[in-house]
Amino acid sequence: MNCDKFLIFLDKFFSSQLFGVIIGAILPAGFNWFIEWRKSKKEQKLHIREKREETYIAILNILYILINESLNFNNKDISEERKLQIDKYYPLINLYASKKVFDKYNLVVKKIDAYYMCSKSDMK
Repeated sequence: MNCDKFLIFLDKFFSSQLFGVIIGAILPAGFNWFIEWRKSKKEQKLHIREKREETYIAILNILYILINESLNFNNKDISEERKLQIDKYYPLINLYASKKVFDKYNLVVKKIDAYYMCSKSDMK
């Protein structure tokens, strides 16, 4: 008996205007949420790409300057300005650079450090 009343209630509810209003409110809200979610994901990807580009440009600038300094044989010591630049961009490189670029950057910086250390010992 209770089951029959429940089925009658469900039948009336699904054929009522209230059900239509509920569906009419939920569907657009769900679609709007989905569209905004997709926009936000796209903006995040664009932001990360822009940050990576800035980081890669900083890496190239640092390496270019360091290479030019190392080619100048009168200067056998890395300047404080370059040390500050390397330290300044290291967190960005660690955060935004891909693992491959990060590993290669560390390798090159270690080689440059080794070059400057050898140069200092040669001067003595």
